[in-house]
Amino acid sequence: MHPRAHLLALVFLVLLGLLGWSAEPGLSDTRSTPVSIVPTGNTVQVGNSISINPAGNTVSNPTYHSMIQLCTTDHTIANNSASGFGIINCAGYKEIRIIVSLAAVPVDPAQVQVAVAYYGFGGAPMSLGKANWAATGRPISEQANFTMQPTLCAFTVPVMFDSFFVQVWNSSGAPVTVKADTSVIYLVN
Repeated sequence: MHPRAHLLALVFLVLLGLLGWSAEPGLSDTRSTPVSIVPTGNTVQVGNSISINPAGNTVSNPTYHSMIQLCTTDHTIANNSASGFGIINCAGYKEIRIIVSLAAVPVDPAQVQVAVAYYGFGGAPMSLGKANWAATGRPISEQANFTMQPTLCAFTVPVMFDSFFVQVWNSSGAPVTVKADTSVIYLVN
């Protein structure tokens, strides 16, 4: 290095020091100003060190959700018919929870089905699966004493694409009515 360059670098460092700038490793563009650390409920401060409190060492994001009414008015589906309930945008969510409520117990609960389908690549509908009202009197989980009402069909499905649709198929031998006020789709991140 040229001797003048050495001298110029030294003068520059002295000027920075006079102006109160620090050249400590890891600290750039900071003046000699004390920093106060205010620990939160999830942190512990010892001297100038701050660490995560092991008792509250959890990382969480807020749960984002959206609740959508399946239909705006009660909807009657004739025997041997199906009805779709629109395309629902689910981009950004991870799970879909669906509750379909009927006005009365179906004549043949196994023959009233709720189908969930996605639009796959190229716009082709892809059926994910179906649920029915045949198992409503059974417990929701093993060893549980909580059972669903016989007029409800509730289930959860994963989000597979950016949008999906719900259809109710009725071949129970009589018309069924989907209740608007208690039939909901709940999208959860």
